[in-house]
Amino acid sequence: MNIIKRFVDKKKHYATFCYMSTVIRISDSLAREAKIISAVEHRSLTAQIEYWATIGKAAEENPGLPLSFIKETFLALEEMKVKGKENYAFG
Repeated sequence: MNIIKRFVDKKKHYATFCYMSTVIRISDSLAREAKIISAVEHRSLTAQIEYWATIGKAAEENPGLPLSFIKETFLALEEMKVKGKENYAFG
């Protein structure tokens, strides 16, 4: 039983300390633009770039959808996380 506990503890320790971000290189102009927009949108620089990447990925995967619809969909998903779901009453 001690061997199993040590293994689980090691695995938990490893998982805790091995969760890291990935460093990527972006152009200075993109970083400057993201810094400006992130200040306006009250996001971190990283969060702004992740937001753009998420929106861009969704737009590429759904070329027939307008950008406004994609943004509104993401907004609705976030609102559901915060406010919870509610049943829709027809009629």
